[in-house]
Amino acid sequence: MEPLIIFSGDGHIGQPFGGYRDYIDPAYRDRLEDLAEVQEFFASVVFGSLGKMAPDVAQVVDERGVRGGLPDVFWDVEKRVAELDAEGIACELALADSSLAPFFSSLGDAYPPDLRSAGCRAFHRWAAEFLSAAGGRIVGNAEIYPDDIDGTVAELPRLAEQGFVSLTLPGANADPSLPTLESREYDPLWATCAELGLALNVHAGWGRPQGAAMQFMRALAPGKNMNMMQPEAASSAEESAELVDSLERLSKEKKIDAKNPDSPLALTLHPQQAIWRMILSGVFDRYPTLQLVLTEVRADWVPATMKYLDKRFAEHPRKCEMRPSEYFERHIAFTPSAPHRAEVEMLDQIGAAKVMFGADIPHPEGTWPNSRQWIDDAFKAVPEDKLRMVLGENAIRIYNLDRAKLAKIAAGLRVKPSDLFTGDVLDDRLLDHFDARAGYRRPADEIDREQIGRELDADFTRLANV
Repeated sequence: MEPLIIFSGDGHIGQPFGGYRDYIDPAYRDRLEDLAEVQEFFASVVFGSLGKMAPDVAQVVDERGVRGGLPDVFWDVEKRVAELDAEGIACELALADSSLAPFFSSLGDAYPPDLRSAGCRAFHRWAAEFLSAAGGRIVGNAEIYPDDIDGTVAELPRLAEQGFVSLTLPGANADPSLPTLESREYDPLWATCAELGLALNVHAGWGRPQGAAMQFMRALAPGKNMNMMQPEAASSAEESAELVDSLERLSKEKKIDAKNPDSPLALTLHPQQAIWRMILSGVFDRYPTLQLVLTEVRADWVPATMKYLDKRFAEHPRKCEMRPSEYFERHIAFTPSAPHRAEVEMLDQIGAAKVMFGADIPHPEGTWPNSRQWIDDAFKAVPEDKLRMVLGENAIRIYNLDRAKLAKIAAGLRVKPSDLFTGDVLDDRLLDHFDARAGYRRPADEIDREQIGRELDADFTRLANV
């Protein structure tokens, strides 16, 4: 039996701000210090708190001792590849991490477009070296230069040669000063991506304004210095503990829950909205080979939403060549990282050819370091042909990957279905942790037709003359 080609369509890389010094344009080098507070907050509080486990739970969840604290697999390529080996993953797509991205992350402070572009260029220069050192085990996602569409287009061929296989869709950071997603100014970008076979990528959090999340976090401990790296910080241990306590309290109160629309960390409709805006503006009609991937975005909403969009589009005739569900079949795919049981049970409704696996390394809410066990439990009832599609074949098609090369890597890892689905019962503590960190057992959500309808009506009106 041929080994499984396991591809993770959601991983994250980045490095502490000082590491970008030799990669960022000299004119912006002094601004790197601006990133210190945000990076230290995520390192000491977010990663520190999310990695905490009782000793008996750690025995079954983290046998290799890799969880907790800011993992160096973000930037240490040798350790990263070693973790891919341990997880049985032949290759992964690496996106910039929100906490380690220089200036262009929606979770950081707000920065002007030129500084965000400088950060994107610095990330590309460093990430290109990282991808090269990974020897084909990692491919990259590139970032658009928000104030320089022409410059982005000019660099895409080089980035594609360096191992980048996708590009973040314009609008990751809400910015009214920039062209809207429907602007024809992006046509050269769409054309170049189509020509090079680069997919467009929308990650969870796409469309948020910069700055709101960090303002909220600072409000948790007013008057205190959140940058534990600075010598003048009073007591890093005490401040960190206070912030952790505040986060835990707000989490219990659902005030920072991604499902709470009043939370600055809420996952909005923006990724779904990107689909119908691309349809309404005719982008998919003009560029019929473009692929759009929604990454780390849940997929249980897809069947009901596509049915609703078909109905609403029929009521508002446009110059679209097809129904939304038909555009979905031709252009859209999903990587619902750390897949829920409910999503796997809906695989036939969503479409097995539209779903990819995401381990989300090294985020605490991902399948890492339990990807094999996660696949074992989630996919045990999935037929082998569909299993192979979701775990690797869909990504090979969508990202135009070298299947022969990945098959050779997979042969070395020797992960077969019989190795994953042994029939052994997984420890309840492990499954409980899956649920606690990623909502693994959560039932499929009902879509909010009223909210979708409001946003859709606004876009129908706004784009009436596009």
